[in-house]
Amino acid sequence: MSNEEIIQIHIEPNTSCPGKCNFCPHNRVKRKETLGYDLFCKNVDEGRYLGCFNYTLFRLGDPLFFGDLFKWLDYLRVKHCTTDLFTNAFGLTDEKADKLIEYSDIINTIVFSVHGSNPIDYELIMGLDFSRTYDNIINFMEKKHQIPCEIFSLSKNITPERESEYKKLWQDYNFTSIALRNYVEWCGNIDDLANNNISKTRVPCVRLIKQLDIDCRGNVVLCCMDAFSDIIFGNISEESLQEILQKPLRQYYLEKHNSCQSAELPLCKNCSINAV
Repeated sequence: MSNEEIIQIHIEPNTSCPGKCNFCPHNRVKRKETLGYDLFCKNVDEGRYLGCFNYTLFRLGDPLFFGDLFKWLDYLRVKHCTTDLFTNAFGLTDEKADKLIEYSDIINTIVFSVHGSNPIDYELIMGLDFSRTYDNIINFMEKKHQIPCEIFSLSKNITPERESEYKKLWQDYNFTSIALRNYVEWCGNIDDLANNNISKTRVPCVRLIKQLDIDCRGNVVLCCMDAFSDIIFGNISEESLQEILQKPLRQYYLEKHNSCQSAELPLCKNCSINAV
């Protein structure tokens, strides 16, 4: 068995999402498959063997637009695993809200991704109807449940004078966090979203070392920032997670990160997450 400690596995059920967010590579991603239920179960079983009990059902899709979401949550419950959900809340119908609350025992947190402090800005940034999203979130927050909920916007989408406006939208509800987060440039592999001023001083990146990312084709890829699955370590339909962890390419990436030389690596060299 690998002696690595994998604490979280990100699994992409599919890439379904109605958003047209101007900061997200989703609309440029060509993979349209759905990860099979049997492969999902295999991944969870093998992940548990490696000591991982937390699974995030999200990469470049919104889990609320995945038809088998609750079937997958059922399996996580049976296996005594937990999950974190990330959603734009556009698909958070009243029925789905009630259903999610039934999984309070395994949902660590729900993170709402809402960018823009008013309807005009929001709809320009995300391409969705603000009133529907707002009503969905408020409806969920007013229900009785114990699921910790966070809400955030990228700071690039909220001007300083709009920050108080954004926080005022949500301040009356029991969010554990109302935050503005820094923009991450998806490893610079999208030209118009690249950050050309990244420091070359690096530290080992937890997203590579402690997490695994699996796209909807079953590929174990570099990390959550590898939007287009450019760096593939293996495929769960062909190999076990334990085998993939030991693949030479992954070991090479780990070696470079642990020696603070990740600036020499494709994709990593254009990523600011582990740059200091």
